[in-house]
Amino acid sequence: MPSFTQYQEGLVANTNRWPSELIWANAPILETIHTGRGHYHFNDFISMDAQATATYSGQYYFLGDDGVLCAPLANTDGGVIEVSGNDADNDMSLLVYGFEAGFARFSNIDKVWFECRVAKASIADNALGMFVGFTEPENIALADVTLMDDDAILDPSEDFIGFNQLLTDADSTLSVYQEGGAAVQATAIDVPTAAGYDKLGLTWDGRVLKFFVNGQHIIANDVTVTSALSFPDANHLSLLWGTEVGEAAESKAQMDWWRVLSISEEAPS
Repeated sequence: MPSFTQYQEGLVANTNRWPSELIWANAPILETIHTGRGHYHFNDFISMDAQATATYSGQYYFLGDDGVLCAPLANTDGGVIEVSGNDADNDMSLLVYGFEAGFARFSNIDKVWFECRVAKASIADNALGMFVGFTEPENIALADVTLMDDDAILDPSEDFIGFNQLLTDADSTLSVYQEGGAAVQATAIDVPTAAGYDKLGLTWDGRVLKFFVNGQHIIANDVTVTSALSFPDANHLSLLWGTEVGEAAESKAQMDWWRVLSISEEAPS
């Protein structure tokens, strides 16, 4: 008699430290690693150097305004990184995986799985805005600090897919996608809690973009892509965690882990 695993997570939300089964149960991680058909990255930040602005540190590239720090948080189980020192008005930070070359594409021959576990100290308006998800790698450079403006609004000229929290409405998480040059498509998906972790994730199967919060599929936020839709399906994108403080007071943010898998049906050249 064959055995099988029946996944039941998703019936109720949870913010635990484990990746969500509804996202990852059928993700071909080992197959991708062994065959080289795509790219897999997971980091729970057990060991990571403090980031220096405009430089590489291991697999990451970091940009931050003067005094802004991105470093491991001491005495945490399982590893956490924290953005701190953002104690001047409009201080910004950008942590990038895939700075030189993107690796995840949202076309009809590609598939993507992504999830992260993040928190921020305050959900008050004008405290801290955030974006986590995907954007174009060639636009993340020291001279380009406009990927998010002073209100954490995404640059209208670039591609984005992920989750956005605006400074003017910091107690609301939006699921977003944007093709550069077209209007951002943003839909409320979650109400974060101050100093509380949320798991934010998405999947792309070549046709439908699905968003997940704390292990639950938020069906109302699904995006079915048709030829008539302005959707960022052409470029290979990189991972970005960006923050923007609003007041002249420090407002910290933490990431416990992030995980991404991308594969393509494109024939090798």
